[in-house]
Order: sequence, then C-alpha cells, then structure tokens
Amino acid sequence: MKTKYLMVLVLAGFLAGCSGSGPLKDSRAIVNQYNRYLEEKPKALDRIIATYVDDEQAQELRAEALRYIIRSRDPLSYRLIQSQLKKPQTMEYWALEIIADETAQLNDPKWGTLMMNAYSALMDLRINLEKKILGSIFANTDLQSLPRFLDLYQKSYDHFLQLDDAFAKSLGKYDDDGIVPVLLKIINDPKRSLRTRERALQILADKNEPAFTEALIALMGDPKTDQMLREFSFNVLDLTQDEEILLALLKFLDRSKERHNHMLNSALAVLEDFSDPAIIPSLRLIATDDNFPYHLRKKAVDGLIAFESPEELMFLIQALEEPHNLIFWTDIATAVRKSGDPDLYQAMEKTALALHRDFQGGAK
Repeated sequence: MKTKYLMVLVLAGFLAGCSGSGPLKDSRAIVNQYNRYLEEKPKALDRIIATYVDDEQAQELRAEALRYIIRSRDPLSYRLIQSQLKKPQTMEYWALEIIADETAQLNDPKWGTLMMNAYSALMDLRINLEKKILGSIFANTDLQSLPRFLDLYQKSYDHFLQLDDAFAKSLGKYDDDGIVPVLLKIINDPKRSLRTRERALQILADKNEPAFTEALIALMGDPKTDQMLREFSFNVLDLTQDEEILLALLKFLDRSKERHNHMLNSALAVLEDFSDPAIIPSLRLIATDDNFPYHLRKKAVDGLIAFESPEELMFLIQALEEPHNLIFWTDIATAVRKSGDPDLYQAMEKTALALHRDFQGGAK
C-alpha cells in the first residue's frame, strides 16, 4: 500500500509525465538514477522519491533511496523531508536515524533549522511519554524496588549530562570573537528561560573567558537577579580559582537556602577536607533532605561522620527516625561502633528497637 506521502507527490504532479515513473527495484537502479540526476536530469529524482515513499518496498531499498534523496540537496527533497518531520511520531525509527546521519554531512543552516524543529517536536513527545511511564512507576513502586529506582534516576541524570555536553560541544565550535557577545546577550536577557541563560553562562566559563567573571558578579550584585540565581544549578566552583568568585558563591548559597544540587555538590567537593564546624549546618541540611540526590546526601553524611563528634553522630542517629534516612543506616551504625561511645551505641539500639516495633505494627 502506498503511503500518504506518495499520494501527496502524485497529486502534486511530482511523478506525472515521467517516462518509466514509479519505484525502482534495486540499489543499483537507485545509484544509476541518482547519477542521471547529477547529469542535470532533475526528473530522475522523482523515481528515487517514489521508491522511498512506497512502503511496499523493502526497508533496505527505501533506506538507500532516502540517503540519495538527502544527498541531492534538491529543493524537492527538502520539502519532502520537511513535510515528514512536521509529525516525526508517524515516521519509522530507521528513517529518522538516516535523516540525522545524512543531514549531519550537509553543513547547511537551512537543514539545521529543520532538524532543530524536528528535535523539539520529538522532545515534546518523549517528555509526555516519560511522564506517563513515571506515573506508572510511582503507582507501582514499593520499598524493595527502591534501589532499582535510584539506579534509574542515575541513568536519567547521566543521560542529561551527555545531552548537556553535546550542546556545549555544538556551541563551543564557534570562535570566541563571534560567540561571546551572543552569550552575554543571552545571559542578560530576562525573557530567556533560566536553563538557557545557565547554559550560556556555563559555556562562557568553559572558555575561560574574562567576561565570565564580569557577567557572574554583575548578576549576583543585582537584587533583581537573585531569583534567577536561586534557580541556577551551574557548575562553577570547580571551574575557577578566583577567590572572589568562590566566596561570593558560597555566601550566596548560604543566603538563598535553595536546592542548588549541582552547585552544592561542587562546593562539597572543594570543601570535603575542610574541618571548620561552620559548614556543619549545611551538611546536616543536605544529609537529611530527600530532595537532594543520594550521592550528594551520602557525601554530606560522610562529612558529618568525619568530624568524629558525638553530637553529630547523635544527630545522625536521630535522623534515622525518618524513613528516607534509613538508606544511611549502615554508614551510621559503622561510625557508632568505631566511636566506642556506649551512649551512642545505646541510642542506636533504641532506634533499632523503635523501628522494629513500627514495622511490626505496620505489618499487623
């Protein structure tokens, strides 16, 4: 059965009036027809298109036809792919993959815009589907499946980092003289999304561009941008050795009390050997707040244990009364045993007994 795209082409007259029109039968015929097209016989492209849009043909043959359609760079080819990509959800996966691979070789801004539109549409579809799947997961997840769910979270986060890196590489290919003014314009544009401004600031930092320091200090010095900075999760602390920036960021974190997961992770990495008790309130907050990811909370728990303070160990024991802190039971119990403090050991036993009673009561 012919696809709707073949019908569109027929109705438009793309294939009308051509001698020997219709789908081609093998790969060699596609190559020959493409060579005829290169010999300034534009009608030869019609049969290659007919082969691709005919879903009665073998997938391998249609795929070969699609590759030559794109390589032709013909306006007709562009319009065909454009019409298909308006509804990428109706396309076969192999076709999307070939379009991506082949257009990557064209170095043509027109095709770049087309692929950005397609990516945006696919992203909307993916996010909608992911929300539905996550809704099912939330409805069916129990305590036993929690470790698997945490693994899923990490996998999703790793994917985000890969995507973020791909965007950075794409933007990083431009020379500094051309891109820096554009980045600064994005950073200072309140109409832009916070994520977009964040990415622009990150790229500026990656380039070790002096304008980065000026842009960051300017944002932090303006009360109107405090809300924006509270939403930022940019990784800055490990990108600069500038003491002024480090101190300004740490003070801002302390003032805002917001959940800068990525920034706080960098802060903890910088301060993991820091022995000043002034950091204890922040470590307590991160260790016991399940809004933070596991790896960040684990680092905070380890930081509190490292102080070797009975007070901090008692705080951690008491924190075990909350179910979301039980994932650190082994770490805390090991620290209590090593301390040799009988009061802490007794508190740990009481907590274990209370949890056991709660569990038995819940089971009944």
